[in-house]
Amino acid sequence: MILIFVIIASLLVQLPPIWADNSNFKLGFSPFHLFDSSLGSPVYMQGEELWVFHPETFVLSLLDPRGKEISSKVVAGAPVHLYTFQENDLHGEWILVDSEGIRHDEVSLLLVGDTANVIQSDTNFKFDSGELIVEGSLELEPDAIIGPGELVLTKRTRPELPLEFLTDFVLDSQPLNLQISQEFGEQRSIRISPHFVPLEEDKSTENLSMDEEIAGEEVIFDERDEVTPVGVLAWAEATYFLPLVKISEQKKIVTLRHEAFAKIGPERMVIQANGNDTLTLKLPSVHKVGQEGSVPMRYGQGNLTIFIQLGNTIHVTSLKVVFLPGGWGLTSVGSIPLMPLNNVASYSFRVPLGDGMDFDLIQIARVEGADRVWSQELSPPIARISVFNLGSIHSIKDYSISFEKSVEDITTVNGETFVLLGRGGLLTDYRLVVNGIPLREGETNPQILELNPFGQRIIVVTIPKITFRVVDHLGSTVPRGNMTLMRSNDTVDEFATNISWSSKASPHLFLPSGLYRAIVQTEGAHTTATFEVGERDVDVEIMIEELGPVLDINLVIIAIVVITFEGILALLLWRRALRISQF
Repeated sequence: MILIFVIIASLLVQLPPIWADNSNFKLGFSPFHLFDSSLGSPVYMQGEELWVFHPETFVLSLLDPRGKEISSKVVAGAPVHLYTFQENDLHGEWILVDSEGIRHDEVSLLLVGDTANVIQSDTNFKFDSGELIVEGSLELEPDAIIGPGELVLTKRTRPELPLEFLTDFVLDSQPLNLQISQEFGEQRSIRISPHFVPLEEDKSTENLSMDEEIAGEEVIFDERDEVTPVGVLAWAEATYFLPLVKISEQKKIVTLRHEAFAKIGPERMVIQANGNDTLTLKLPSVHKVGQEGSVPMRYGQGNLTIFIQLGNTIHVTSLKVVFLPGGWGLTSVGSIPLMPLNNVASYSFRVPLGDGMDFDLIQIARVEGADRVWSQELSPPIARISVFNLGSIHSIKDYSISFEKSVEDITTVNGETFVLLGRGGLLTDYRLVVNGIPLREGETNPQILELNPFGQRIIVVTIPKITFRVVDHLGSTVPRGNMTLMRSNDTVDEFATNISWSSKASPHLFLPSGLYRAIVQTEGAHTTATFEVGERDVDVEIMIEELGPVLDINLVIIAIVVITFEGILALLLWRRALRISQF
């Protein structure tokens, strides 16, 4: 009997308290969505609410990493708000205990910060092969990297400007696109406007003049740009991976769950070309649970997923997003693993030069599966220059420009010059070369160029079109040749440019005003001509007085005539000699 009593007493002592039954104990961020603690406890951040549930009744206390009791409430078969984590709360392992202070590891939870610690950031810019190089380094605090992470560079867009996203979806034989924008007001929101893309119209008549259209045959206009409205069901959600951590004495098991912090829909909408119908996804404040969400909004990587249902088919588009305090990063330039050496992380990104040269450099350090985010706005001090020709009413592509004062870097891409400036703006003289010809003082406007970071300048020139027609002494167009143009400069001629042609089409180019000398070379002949260029287009006809190929043909004809004559004379002499011999 004594032995049996001892065994029973031992069993009673080892039994855990009833509230620690993993199948009944749940944790979450709101009373509407709780997670079974048998999978692990959610990782929390400052500003987030801790809600608990158990079907039994008992007093539950929350202890911080020092063992200090922070909150204590009665759990009585309904979700209860136990605590909201504060800014000055300690990071680390927090513990849930019953009223008698018996700890149970499976209901421990982790509190982590939401900001990665960066001591110093250095960034440099330069140009290379039509691209902007963004490179630099981050000096991190020793505890900044606990788990895997990455550095991401995204393009920053103005909130009021919508972004266009192509999809692979075709609804009712019509391609579908998404226009997405964000709004900042009393509540931050994402607007999603599905719309159809008109098929490309026939552009065969696009460049015809009015006279050509009237004089030509029947002109057929393509009406494929008309689209048919389609009724659908649509909904959207913003999500990220929530870590659930199960803690034991020797290890931590992290489970990642894809959870939404905001949802909208399903809603009935009509998709058409103009995208009038819009889904508005309202985002909560950071660390608060949003509309129909199960977790609080957090800064870091996530997904924006759009669902469109037509009949029994659901089309799904998921866009990777980096949520930031000042907006979002929807257009990623690139990402690299965060691999610091002695707490210093280096990076280098290449971005094609063009529109949208403002960026967000984002460091994401994952702690127990949760994103800790540091971001910095990067705006390279780039001025942009283009050259416009009043003579042709078009932009000029073939030009080069140099400055009297030095700049950090300069390059030209597709007819637009990008100038990387130092601190502040630049007021400088400049030298413009168009089609290989340096323009003189007074031929450009403005004559002094003021460059400012993020600004755009247009240099205006008036350069008429010069069309050359090279003909022989019979007035026929010479089909091929080379021409060297010299521009007179007071007493000397300066080399201007070279052109060549190899068809019956007339060679042409744009030249600044002045007196020119053309040296024309064709097959076996050459000539020189002078002409003057003013402010209007000019047709210049140059005659080749002696053509080598024509003289050669004449010599061949004369030779043929002489040889023929000599042949006939020889035949006559032979016949005469034959008759004499017969006598």
